[in-house]
Amino acid sequence: MCVNLCISTDGFKSDVKVRTVAELAKAAYNLFGEFNVFKDIEILNNLPGTMITESQFAQIIGRARLYQNMPYKDRKELPQFPLSDSQVNLVVKDYYIDDSFCRGGVGSINLWKLYNLFTGANKMSYIDTFLDRGVRCQQFVNGLYQAIGENKHHWFVS
Repeated sequence: MCVNLCISTDGFKSDVKVRTVAELAKAAYNLFGEFNVFKDIEILNNLPGTMITESQFAQIIGRARLYQNMPYKDRKELPQFPLSDSQVNLVVKDYYIDDSFCRGGVGSINLWKLYNLFTGANKMSYIDTFLDRGVRCQQFVNGLYQAIGENKHHWFVS
């Protein structure tokens, strides 16, 4: 038995090649050992209290559309946007009509709801890209949270 796995954690991809069940168990044990649940919970706990305005949401969507079509040399300095154009359309649609995660009365939305709109749109991904895009959605929304403090994701909300 020879199995090749591609594992993505915190944006780093690594190939795991195993020949036995014991090697697979060891690789899984190492992967789970690197996971810091407390760090992720802390990050996710910050999202519901962080609001963006409808104007900021529109800017994020507009910049996402620009990002999809800009030359690679311009894109390489920016954080990767995790969704395709059709998935962005789903996010915009659900921003208005989703029963659980739509905008508030004045058009603002918190980052927790935005994250859930992103992951809802990600359900349309092919199985081979679903997990990687899910990780990138979380990283992107975390970057938006940090953008309020002026980091590299600032381009999407400036």
